[in-house]
Amino acid sequence: MASKKAKRPDSSDGDLDRIVQMIESDAPARPANQCALPQCKSKLSLIASKPCEFCNRQFCPPHRLPEAHSETCTKKLREHSRSTFRSDALRHIELSKQDPIATNRLGSAAKEKEELRRRLKSKIQVARKSAGRERQE
Repeated sequence: MASKKAKRPDSSDGDLDRIVQMIESDAPARPANQCALPQCKSKLSLIASKPCEFCNRQFCPPHRLPEAHSETCTKKLREHSRSTFRSDALRHIELSKQDPIATNRLGSAAKEKEELRRRLKSKIQVARKSAGRERQE
């Protein structure tokens, strides 16, 4: 008679495939107020009711991240991040083509303030000189 522990490692690959199929399937196999991960029996509260943006299933707080509940969602998150980065980079490149000075000033508020102070001082000096000339005349 074989023990159950001896059979368990052989069937773990089948269990893993079954779990992956359940996660990737569109049919909700769990009650609406329970975590969608098959191994988890946590009940969902109103606070933790936000569904995953990639598979639209609800998970408990420990499993809410795509990396924690599904490889498919992890891949979708990675692709979404890459496309967002690409679109942001392209937007920055387009802005730099339109106005190269404006894109160089991003994040340099201190330099811009210093430049404004310098220009103000020079205008004040010019105004004082012109006022001094008017008095002499």
